[in-house]
Amino acid sequence: MNTRASVTLAWSCMTLTTLVLTTLVVGCAPTELPTTLSQEQREAVRRANLAYPAAWVAGDAQAVRNLLTDDAVLMPSGGSDPRIGKAEINEFFWPEDAPVTRVTEFSMEPAEIGGTPSLAFSRGAMTLQFELDTESAIESFRTSGTYLMHFLPAENGEWLISHYMWNHPSWELVDRQPRQ
Repeated sequence: MNTRASVTLAWSCMTLTTLVLTTLVVGCAPTELPTTLSQEQREAVRRANLAYPAAWVAGDAQAVRNLLTDDAVLMPSGGSDPRIGKAEINEFFWPEDAPVTRVTEFSMEPAEIGGTPSLAFSRGAMTLQFELDTESAIESFRTSGTYLMHFLPAENGEWLISHYMWNHPSWELVDRQPRQ
């Protein structure tokens, strides 16, 4: 085969391949792919976001866990290593040897909710206050900062937290009641 025939054959093959691939991509793609959350989905994400601090204030560890995907990623403030999966998150939030901890106030106010029907996010400001009940005292701490959560849709139409990160400057000791 001469050079001209080789170039013509190669060109024809590339053109045919491009045509076939374009037809497959266009023919298989859905005609209307939602690219933003509906108002109903935004409200569901907002409910999931607000359920998280409410579960903490209620002292309901299982409700907190139920708001997370099985492979959720927690990225704590201060550059700590990420905690991946419910087992690591459980160990982070509820270690066996920790003093009794009660969340007394926790608010998260979403400033923005967005995403697509398959992945949503919420970001905003948070304030947290909790008590540590140790052998020597009950100490109350407070902090405030910002957060970012990613959500995945569950089969029941609700949304679960897949990634959660927050940042706060420091903990402020609000009150200390020594034991007698």
